[in-house]
Amino acid sequence: MTRPPGTIDINESMETAMQKFDDTGAWNLPVVHDGKYVGFISKSNVFSYYRTQLKTNIIE
Repeated sequence: MTRPPGTIDINESMETAMQKFDDTGAWNLPVVHDGKYVGFISKSNVFSYYRTQLKTNIIE
């Protein structure tokens, strides 16, 4: 096993999380709460969700 290039705390803002993706160059980062692993977040999924929100808000 290797250590991830970074982690994202469950309470961090999306802005901070995206900065960590940019800083590390990673496309997937683990999410932690109180230092314990709770899942992971994918940069690709974040972008997909963002695009969906843009489309929804433009149409409305």
